[in-house]
Amino acid sequence: MPLRIQFIARLTIASLAVAILATALACQDEALTPTNPTPDTQATIDAGVDATIAAATIEASVAATIAAMPNNVPTSTPISISAPTPESTATPGPTKLTVISSGSWHTCALRSDGSAICRGRNGSGQSSPPAGEKFTFISSGSRHTCALRTNGSPVCWGDDFFGPVSPPTNERFISISSGDYHACGLRSDGLPACWGSKVFLGNYVGQASPPRERFTSISSGSEHTCALRADGSPVCWGDDSFGQASPPLSETFTSISSGRNHTCALRTDGSPVCWGADYDGES
Repeated sequence: MPLRIQFIARLTIASLAVAILATALACQDEALTPTNPTPDTQATIDAGVDATIAAATIEASVAATIAAMPNNVPTSTPISISAPTPESTATPGPTKLTVISSGSWHTCALRSDGSAICRGRNGSGQSSPPAGEKFTFISSGSRHTCALRTNGSPVCWGDDFFGPVSPPTNERFISISSGDYHACGLRSDGLPACWGSKVFLGNYVGQASPPRERFTSISSGSEHTCALRADGSPVCWGDDSFGQASPPLSETFTSISSGRNHTCALRTDGSPVCWGADYDGES
């Protein structure tokens, strides 16, 4: 049943009930009332009259309410009140990065605008890149980090006890790689330059003493360094206690990466080759 009809019906029934009750009371009082009513019986009669008047008033009020209801509003559908919709707040997306490098206990990366961002341990300042600098490449070491400015000049920060944060001045590199306590860079002519591991016990295993050769890529490990010649053949120097500086002979690679006590490289067909320590299956 439409809401408008339900409303009219309920009010009509209520008014009829009041009218019937008033009539019944009036009849009862009339039958019991003497010709000359007492003040009490007269009050009862007055109450019945008042009830009849009230019923008439309700009917008039119902008629006025119905007349005031707009005819163009459908009443067959219940009216629902919805809570206000909260304003949507845009959630910022993840930071877009172009280069990323993991060190021993920290990670650094470059945003698309060249600014550096680092996370992890910062006891030596290795996760605190210089403010306002723009870089094209970044490499995280053990307790230090090195990066290249847009003009190729190196910048390093963190622990410099072994000298890895003191790159050669007036140098320009096309790539840079940080080891545990040393770092190496490649000049535009392919010649490498390395620094660090020279304070405590000196450059005792030669990881910062590269051969006089030209390379296309270079990677610094814990205490050794490996690089690739233009023909893809590997060359390694430094600590070789676990064979990490002894690459397989007659192999050519497209990329190379030095770890703590092992080294891995990719052949031209994409298959990997690793050498050095294999205590945890790393090789």
